[in-house]
Amino acid sequence: MNPKKTLLIALLVMAIALPLQARTMRDLFITEHADICLVLTKTNRLDMLDYYDSGQKHEMDNNMDGKSVLTVADSDFVELKMSESRTVQMKLLTQGIDTVIAVIETFKTPTPDSKISFYNTAWIQQNEKLFFSMPTMNDFIQKSIDKKKRAELLAEITFPLIKLEFTGANHNTLTASHGLKQFLVAEDYNRIARYYIPSITYNVQGIKIKRTK
Repeated sequence: MNPKKTLLIALLVMAIALPLQARTMRDLFITEHADICLVLTKTNRLDMLDYYDSGQKHEMDNNMDGKSVLTVADSDFVELKMSESRTVQMKLLTQGIDTVIAVIETFKTPTPDSKISFYNTAWIQQNEKLFFSMPTMNDFIQKSIDKKKRAELLAEITFPLIKLEFTGANHNTLTASHGLKQFLVAEDYNRIARYYIPSITYNVQGIKIKRTK
């Protein structure tokens, strides 16, 4: 084979392979451009990592005249207090050559309420249902409750506020909890509390997050 042609093929293979090389969540945090960290510039993010690595959880001025703090920065997990009312967790999910970024944004409303999104490493949003089934308030009702009572309970919940949080060893557990106790007045909560489980646990399994049995 022509040496020039061989060199060209080698360079093309290298160019294709480079984007597939493993990247850490720290790297992806710096390059995030899906408007999750919109209040932080790339320089802000690099500075936050420097402070974190030196053992300081430094409050960084963001471009919304507020303060942001990087609380965890591991190879596969990053957590930030983006503002007084919003926190963000980013978790890298991998299975073979497949890599997905799970992002949990939690808002104080004042009862915490979360949403979860999934992205590829180019920060293009993916279909959530491929990786996780978001719980509803129906999932928190005890399994033994009959259909009629279940419908009555659900009819009482005007605003279903559900908090999501990566927890546990290596942040490989996702805990979902409802905010009924904080949202309802004590009398109403005490009346229905026995019908609900307080939380649901999920485990990270490759690029999917599955409910524990």
